[in-house]
Amino acid sequence: MLDTLYELGPGNVWTGETRTIEPDEDAPTSWVRAEDAPAPPEGDFAQFTGGGWSYVHGLVYALGPGNVWTGETRPIAPHEGCPPGWCWPEAAPEPEDGQDAVFSGGGWAYALGAKGAAQLEADRAGLLEALDAQFAAQVQKPFAWDFGKIKAKDDAGAYLGAAGAQTLQMRVDPSIGLDDPKNWLAAQQGATMALIAGAPATVIPIKTAGNAWVQTSALQLSQALVTGDGTQLSMLQRGVAALARNGALKAAIRAAASAEDLAAIDITSGWPG
Repeated sequence: MLDTLYELGPGNVWTGETRTIEPDEDAPTSWVRAEDAPAPPEGDFAQFTGGGWSYVHGLVYALGPGNVWTGETRPIAPHEGCPPGWCWPEAAPEPEDGQDAVFSGGGWAYALGAKGAAQLEADRAGLLEALDAQFAAQVQKPFAWDFGKIKAKDDAGAYLGAAGAQTLQMRVDPSIGLDDPKNWLAAQQGATMALIAGAPATVIPIKTAGNAWVQTSALQLSQALVTGDGTQLSMLQRGVAALARNGALKAAIRAAASAEDLAAIDITSGWPG
């Protein structure tokens, strides 16, 4: 069986040429026997080291300010020296979209490039705008409260039975002068005056989204709008919780350092009921 020889060029790099000889025949100068055939990755060189093959990356990369790869490459032979302003890494850089490849001496590191940074800021601004809309929707979401056995009447004053679970409108539309929260504030002021006067049982009827007039007392209305009843969040408490959630989301969006960080922020969850 014949032996395979591999031709070596400068730096003991395989030229790509092979030939066969008899097992007892001496290899010519610049040719070498090897147990295994070289199989360099595309763009690399096969270099014979005596004990076998090693592989050398066959490209150098132009570096700009900060050792950032400019995108320019060129082939180089293993016996050549790396020219100034270029680097000769063991492998090609693999930056993701929007990243710069930075040569650190030991290999490649990746940082957000100018294009990626601009896109990140655009995405951040878009998410903050979406959060503003989400917050507005949350604070204008109808407020749910279980009034239990408190009496409810219709518009004609007829008794409807126990009020039970109801919702209160929170609409705001300056174009038609609609401001439900302002109306609830006025109702709360009336309840507060009654409590200060020592008349917590004073009836202050309120109209719900279902057109029921709930016959709340000053104390009951104050619980629904301000203090809560120990198990349910009041309108004010829900608003404070929504404000806190909005602030936490804004902080997370402003601190996001990557597109992945922004994508992980869910502005639709974590809001009070």
